[in-house]
Amino acid sequence: MSTIVPQIKLSENGPSVSRIIYGTWHMTGVDQNNEHTLSAPENILSRIKACLAAGITTFDLSDLYGFYQFEALFGEALKLEPEIKDQIQIITKTDIVKPCEAIPKCRIKHYNTSREYILQQVNRSLEMLGVKHIDLLLLHRQDMLMDADEVAEAFKLLHSEGKVLHFGGSNFTIQHFKLLQSRLPFPLVSNQFEFSPYEMSALTDDRLDYFQRKRIATMAYSPLGSGRLFSKNPDEQTRRLRAILEQTAADLGPDVTIDQVCYAWIMMHPAKICPVIGTTSLDRILTAAKSVRLVLDRQQWTEIWSASTGTQVP
Repeated sequence: MSTIVPQIKLSENGPSVSRIIYGTWHMTGVDQNNEHTLSAPENILSRIKACLAAGITTFDLSDLYGFYQFEALFGEALKLEPEIKDQIQIITKTDIVKPCEAIPKCRIKHYNTSREYILQQVNRSLEMLGVKHIDLLLLHRQDMLMDADEVAEAFKLLHSEGKVLHFGGSNFTIQHFKLLQSRLPFPLVSNQFEFSPYEMSALTDDRLDYFQRKRIATMAYSPLGSGRLFSKNPDEQTRRLRAILEQTAADLGPDVTIDQVCYAWIMMHPAKICPVIGTTSLDRILTAAKSVRLVLDRQQWTEIWSASTGTQVP
């Protein structure tokens, strides 16, 4: 299979990543037989190789996935074919602390952006992944107690040691992003947040305007509405969306699918949003990759927006 997905720079000084990013969160779950085989290193490796064959070279992880164990499993998969490490970009996230066996002293889910915690978790991620550096580290959630100076100290140390090449935010507001940036001598390169035909608040709360002005590409998780698009009991919004997505897919070609139309709808925005796909199906990885070839016109894009909102533009 020939490479389909092109590369894109997240920002002027940021890393090159694939236009579609593979999210690993669902790899921590169970398969259709209710067995934990998805997270077996051999199965993780098969997904990595399917992505690479399609041109998807960037993988989104977090220290907390799989109750803080998935990074180790991803690392075990890379050990099976170590040469793959040089072909991929690793994004990982930190700052969510969640009660589980791995953190027995945690009583309540909370956020920790202290210097000590960030350094501890990055060193742990590097060890578990078996890599020399992380391409992009994101703070996973907006910490109400974030001391920007303290975070900057941690980021600067990790950068000087070559352990993390680039930094960014996840679920950050513009003001939170600006606050952290004000303390750093190098630029934050991206922000990851939920965006789909279901969740479009970034269109109206100035996030996409801001990042387009700064020429910073963003990343969109849950691009299919966390599976709502394929719900067996669709709500009214989903029924409206399915109808227009099916019509648009038919207009674009005989083999086009509604999930491909969703990805193309996201990528049409000039803010250069990179969908973070979550499928564990090898076939649907290829299907998602092919969406980069689709081109919607402005009326098709607006029809999808309108189906989601149940209204027309003013």
